[in-house]
Amino acid sequence: MIKKKNKFFTFIFSLLPGAGEMYMGFMKMGVSLMSCFFLTAMLASIGMYDFMILIAVIVWFYSFFHVHNLAGLPDETFYEVKDAYLLPFAGMEGEKIIITGTYRKVVAVILIFIGVSGLLKSFYYVTADYLPFMVRVIISDFMFYYFPRTALSIAIIVLGIYMIRGKKKQMEDESIL
Repeated sequence: MIKKKNKFFTFIFSLLPGAGEMYMGFMKMGVSLMSCFFLTAMLASIGMYDFMILIAVIVWFYSFFHVHNLAGLPDETFYEVKDAYLLPFAGMEGEKIIITGTYRKVVAVILIFIGVSGLLKSFYYVTADYLPFMVRVIISDFMFYYFPRTALSIAIIVLGIYMIRGKKKQMEDESIL
């Protein structure tokens, strides 16, 4: 049974993303947050994706405040909180995790973008010594500066349009009823 824990140890464990949730008995939440934090920190530290530092910091803050929010809940509400993964999983098939719903497409696009970006960066570093200086500068600027920023900007615009369409459809459905 999940129960409230010592406030001092809750604070200490909240300093490591996911550990506070685990300490309080929310293992799925804790593993999700810890995995997300360390994956983004790893990608940032190996130099592949500098923007992942920002995501790691956001995950850290979310986890820290999430633990303290859980610890501050009234007893009745605290005991009603269900332990769940960050992403909705349909279940496990053998050793495969199945992601359901719209998250599946979002996760797929993010993974493809990260994979292609890493592959291009690796290919560039292998071939850079064989390219003329100006070609190297142009490719470097395009691949590591302009392309990621342009792709992120397009993704934000598409997400905004998707959210507006979803809200508009929801409002139309409510007006029909």
